[in-house]
Amino acid sequence: SMIERQSGLGGRAFTAHPHIDPNTGFLCGWGWKSRVTQKAVEISLWEWDNDWNERGRRDYVMEGCEAAPHDFGMTVKWYVMIQNRLGIDPLPFLAGVKGAGECLISQPEEPLLVHLIPRSTAPSPTAKARTPVVATGPKESFEIHVAFAHDGRALCRGEENEDEDEWVTAYTAGWDKLLPGVFLGEWGSSDPWPFEVP
Repeated sequence: SMIERQSGLGGRAFTAHPHIDPNTGFLCGWGWKSRVTQKAVEISLWEWDNDWNERGRRDYVMEGCEAAPHDFGMTVKWYVMIQNRLGIDPLPFLAGVKGAGECLISQPEEPLLVHLIPRSTAPSPTAKARTPVVATGPKESFEIHVAFAHDGRALCRGEENEDEDEWVTAYTAGWDKLLPGVFLGEWGSSDPWPFEVP
């Protein structure tokens, strides 16, 4: 809105973790804009070839999402967005007494959500008329990075992926147990490193 622009708020941010699709060689990234009053995040996902030609774009709104995900994954058919359950208390930030990250409030009683968004560049034989899917994940966990995602069951099971359309697997890093309260307070609760940090 005009008020946001004049006050220096709003705008779009871009992921710190773009990915190269090993199947197409395309660079995939996404940007977002928070709709704070609507408790939603508006995202755009792009794909570019080696010459920076845009090869695909998909727009999507994550309803009920106050804080944008940190990372994403992709399969041949889907973009994978993991929505951790974080709330935002913007008043201390607007008053200048806290940084933006200090205003994130963890909500471990709410299950994380996995958004599967159809890829804009999915091969046509696999593209039945796909619509986005939102799946409920575990409570109390927090997933910060998506190392890899693929269509089908987990690779470690050694099973054939006959039901490939029914499964998406994401390999992530994060916390198994997220405590309620100020989110950044969780950073100090990790196990100590097995070596001295100067």
